[in-house]
Amino acid sequence: MLTSQWAAICNELGLLAAAGSEDINALGNWVANVAFPAQSVAPVVNTVIDRQLRSHLPSPEGMTAAQWVPVFRQAITNRRDALAHACSDAGYRLAFGWQRAFADRLDDVVGNAIADFGLPYARALVDQLRRHIDDVLTAPMGQLGSMGSPDVVALPPNVDTALASLRGVITNADQVLATTLDGFRGAVRRQVYATAAARLADVFAVIGGELLVRCATRSLKR
Repeated sequence: MLTSQWAAICNELGLLAAAGSEDINALGNWVANVAFPAQSVAPVVNTVIDRQLRSHLPSPEGMTAAQWVPVFRQAITNRRDALAHACSDAGYRLAFGWQRAFADRLDDVVGNAIADFGLPYARALVDQLRRHIDDVLTAPMGQLGSMGSPDVVALPPNVDTALASLRGVITNADQVLATTLDGFRGAVRRQVYATAAARLADVFAVIGGELLVRCATRSLKR
């Protein structure tokens, strides 16, 4: 019975029912669409960009391109460590929020399993869930965590092209800054997702090794 209900149980827990190194794309889709959907990550990315880039970049208003572009490039380089740290913090917060929500869902699922099907079924559910997290999810999640931006402040090609096209005195300062900052959005988003996945791999290791054991001990003594 547990096997036939496994997909529904994972769905109720908010977990991917099947994953592995051969199906890393499925896990990546789960991270981006279920664990950390775009609508919840976009404001995080915007905040990181605003706080770590926008407020630290020189305004091009009234400067020539020859003056501003080198200053801009250096300012971006100077933000490398702070931006990477901010992405890491954002990823940690996302993973922590997921962990808390998962713990609540886990309590509900185990409690309902005991009430509906009895202790043996609930024990089997907890054991299979622990194996699923340990053997199926943790390692590929760690792989996703290593797929961040090699250099979060590397200028994207479209930004490099836009900077190279600037000539003379810059009069459209707002548009120039908006274009350059939008160019970094993809790299920042990728880094936030990667660090969130890395933290989630750590969370899975804890859940598999400790939290589920405690949950089983606590819940199955009822």
